[in-house]
Formats: sequence, structure tokens, C-alpha cells
Amino acid sequence: MGRAFVAIADDATALAWNPAGLARVEENRAAISGTLNFGNIDPTLPSGTNSDFNFDVKQGSSAGLNYIGFTIPIPLQPREFTVVSSIAMRNICDFGDKVTYKRFNQKTNTQTDDLFENNGGLFSLSGGLGVAVFDNLQVGGSLNLLSGKCERGYEQYKIDADTSLLIGKETIKNKFSGLLIETGFIWRINPAIAVGSTIQFPHTIHYDQIRMIDSNDDERELDAEIFAQIPMRYTIGLSVMMSKTLTFAFDYGRRPWNNVRLNIDDLQQDRYFRDSNSFHMGVEYIAGGEEVQVPLRFGFFNQPEQLFEFDPLRTDQRGDQISSHSITGGIGLHFSQIHFDLSMQYRFYQYEDDIFSAGDQQLQINVDKFSLMGGLEFAL
Repeated sequence: MGRAFVAIADDATALAWNPAGLARVEENRAAISGTLNFGNIDPTLPSGTNSDFNFDVKQGSSAGLNYIGFTIPIPLQPREFTVVSSIAMRNICDFGDKVTYKRFNQKTNTQTDDLFENNGGLFSLSGGLGVAVFDNLQVGGSLNLLSGKCERGYEQYKIDADTSLLIGKETIKNKFSGLLIETGFIWRINPAIAVGSTIQFPHTIHYDQIRMIDSNDDERELDAEIFAQIPMRYTIGLSVMMSKTLTFAFDYGRRPWNNVRLNIDDLQQDRYFRDSNSFHMGVEYIAGGEEVQVPLRFGFFNQPEQLFEFDPLRTDQRGDQISSHSITGGIGLHFSQIHFDLSMQYRFYQYEDDIFSAGDQQLQINVDKFSLMGGLEFAL
């Protein structure tokens, strides 16, 4: 549904979307989901590039779990309001990525490969509560212990007809830690319309055990205190149920990345990022009958990236910010005690870069990324 779920969250994954939605889960349930990512990068060479020079890019793939969680209603006496707890392991950000830039010189019959590979992710052990204050108003909150690691590697090879020679190598490794508090609410104005919102409070992500490995496999640990100060972020959502089988949803996410502060010891890097405010919209149609339901979902959203176009007139400055666009679709098979869901996301964007350019010419890069996601939810 284009990730437009803040005003709808009502299942065992509500802890990830809006913890207030936990209050709508009426039984012990478990949820697990995973993702397969792959894609394509299509470069267009600058017009000033020598015709003897060929260029190609290969995009790798990655897979992993992104959510394992449980919801447990808490019995209260007297039952003046409903309280539902949840605990989950969440993949907040997957760093898995592998890109190889291949440059082939037909005149010398040699090839140079530049391999960039990232591994790891930012994870959260999350616990939360959802409370139904009234029949039409739910509130909730979560405490998220952040941890993870990242390994960023670069290798350069020179290849000819007989040999493949490693001529450059660098690896940077680090771990993450932090604490994030999130709150939310869902207000059902009437049976057809609901509004919701979440707030992620300001928090700090620490970069720990930063190590650098050079081409000689010599390793050194960076003696510096590095942390990122993340400002408050929020999302607001609206859902409109046109009928029992047809629902529309709209979300707006405010991400003031321009206010992120990256601190290296006593030095503060201002405006390292730029704002990333996204718009989401989705629709769900439920087919089937009382015994088996088949939800069909479609959506769209935009996402400004922390990527910037190369400007040959201002080579010492960042150019315009790049925005990606995503089209989503999904289908489910829901029985009374068990739900299967499959979804797809197609994300695309393009930008101009000066990598391997000729003079002040820039390289046009077109990026297509696909994510296939599967989820299982069942009663315990």
C-alpha cells in the first residue's frame, strides 16, 4: 500500500508502523517477514568519452529477515480499557549492497573493475504497548534498543587476458548503538475515516569500534568519538474506508535530515544531509468470503535520497537532491488463524555523476531496484 499504514496498523506488525495499532490485536499472535533485493544500474557514457572505452555496472542482490515479533494482550480486571504488549526484532536499515563498475579499454585490451560492497544493518530490539483509551481512540509507545554493524569495502582489479591483479583495497568496519523512543495514536473519527500519527523523538546513534583495513591487510582502530544526533521525526496518516472491502490510505512523513548533526570528537559537521519528506498513497481491496479473504493492495510513494547530482559549474558543491519513486503491489491469503502475504516494490531514479567522466562531462546513471517481500502471521 505504498507504506501508507500509519492510520491502519492493526496486526502483529503494528509495532513497526504505529504502536497505537497494537490495541486492536485481540489475541496472542506472531509475525515474521523477509525481503529479497535486486536491481539494475544502467549508465550512459559522457559524449566526450573515447570510443575505445566501454563502461558497465553490475548490481548485486541481498536477502534477509526484516521482522520477527509477538503481540500479547494483557488481561486487566476490571477491563476498563484494552492493553496489548509486543516485542520484536526489527531491521531498521539494511546496508547490504554490491556494485561493480567495469571499464574496458579496447585499444589495450585491459579491464579495470571497481568493486564497492556494503554489509550489515541497523537493527532494533523493540518493546511496546498499545492502549485503547476509548473504542475509537488508541495510543501507544515503544522503546527501541538500537544496535548493528556496517562493513564498507572497496577493491580495484586490473584484468587482462591472463591475469587479474588486485591493485587497491580498503575496508572500514564499525558498530552502532543507540536508544529510540516512539509514540503514536489512531483516532477513528467515524466507522469510515481514521487519522493517525507517530513521533520518533530525538536520539543519538553512536559509531563504535571503527576499524580501517588497508590493501596490506594492516588494521588500525580509529581513536575518535563519532555519533550522529537525529532530530525529531513524525508521520501523519489518513485512511478512508469506502466500503467493507475497499480502503484508501495516505501518509506524509517528515524527516528533517538537514538538522542531523554528525559529531567527530569536538568537531560538528552541519548540513551533512538534506531533508527527506515523503508522500505515500495506497489502496486495498478485499476479495473472497468469510472463511478465506484475499486482500489486493497497490500503492505509490516518493523518497528524497541522500544523493546529489554532479554540477560541472559548481564542482566544489553538491547539486540538486535526487528523489526516488516507488510503485508497490501485494496479495494475501487470510484464514481466521493464519495470514500469508506477498508484496513487491519497484523503486527507480536517475542522476548525473562525475565518476569516470571525461573533462566536465557527466555520467547519466539510471537505477532500478526491486524488493520482493513475504510475510507470515499466525495465532499462538
